[in-house]
Amino acid sequence: MSADLSGCTWNRVYSGLGTECACDGLSPGGSYQARVHCISAGGESPLTEALQIQTPPVPPGPCQPPRAVGKPKAREVQLRWTPPLVDGGSAVSSYSVEMFAPQADEGREVFQGSELDCTVGSLLPGRTYGFRLRAGNKAGFGPFSERTEVTTGPGAPEACRPPHINCKSATCAVVSWEVPHCNGAAVSEYRLEWGAAEGSMQNCYTGAALSHELRGLQPASSYFCRVQAVNVTGVGPFSDAVLCQTPCSVPAAVSSVHALRESEMRMEGGVTERGEEEDEDEEDESDEAPPLLYSPSTCLGLRWEPPCNHGAEITSYLIDLGERQPVLTGPVTKYIIQNLQPDTTYRYRDAGLSIDTEVYA
Repeated sequence: MSADLSGCTWNRVYSGLGTECACDGLSPGGSYQARVHCISAGGESPLTEALQIQTPPVPPGPCQPPRAVGKPKAREVQLRWTPPLVDGGSAVSSYSVEMFAPQADEGREVFQGSELDCTVGSLLPGRTYGFRLRAGNKAGFGPFSERTEVTTGPGAPEACRPPHINCKSATCAVVSWEVPHCNGAAVSEYRLEWGAAEGSMQNCYTGAALSHELRGLQPASSYFCRVQAVNVTGVGPFSDAVLCQTPCSVPAAVSSVHALRESEMRMEGGVTERGEEEDEDEEDESDEAPPLLYSPSTCLGLRWEPPCNHGAEITSYLIDLGERQPVLTGPVTKYIIQNLQPDTTYRYRDAGLSIDTEVYA
């Protein structure tokens, strides 16, 4: 048998009485020539014509693991490899690259082609991926190489989870948030935006803390907030906006109070010190009650503008006249106080009282 198609070199592979033999140790996809002759007591016969033999190919042998080219980027990696040392008797026509995502037990094919390099995209920053390679020919694909691991470059942080808001009072709230996935680079700061409308929030805090206290808020008001993280590679996306509803509070101070003129007090008809109209005489409905006369020396009429109720309906007003017993009115905006001492100076102040209401943020 000769492995040289030119027939220059021949090797004896069998000698015996049989009419067939098995030849082993041949190379896959190899071309061989075989010829036979007989030997007897009378001598050796001429050699037969050479028989052309072609062994079938097998899949290629294992490749060396692929290697990363250059510095891995945040979301893509370029890989390169070399052909296998054993092609299986047929030229390598294709390569297949399989990728293992972080903490994944099974890989998926990310490249198949005849090139000796490829770029794998759509990766996540700061993650470690595994890659392995196999070569194929017309007989099929060979075994996979050993796995090689590549860590992608750092990227901007992921979006934070929606922040948590705790209203400490009607005018103070504490906003807190959690550390997002940093994508390979530690978070250096957070940016908190706050505003009365979702489309007009403005930055109110920048720093490394995981919470921030906001003061000077309006009671019974709606606010929106969102947060984003920053690292050395860039700024991450904002979290979803969160709605905050501050609880209601006591009314604001009555800011505009003035005394009624005598003519204005006469027009009030029957407003008593309790702020109610006096009843008519039930015994004689036909007789009209004489109009009440308010003496400027013993009566004081007050009028005021209702203040901001801060989210709860005002139920009464408290008029403080210094040493006198405070007067509690209903939800009115004017009142006449009687039985005062003539030629006496009084200091008064007016406060609104509101009902208790709970508002959850």
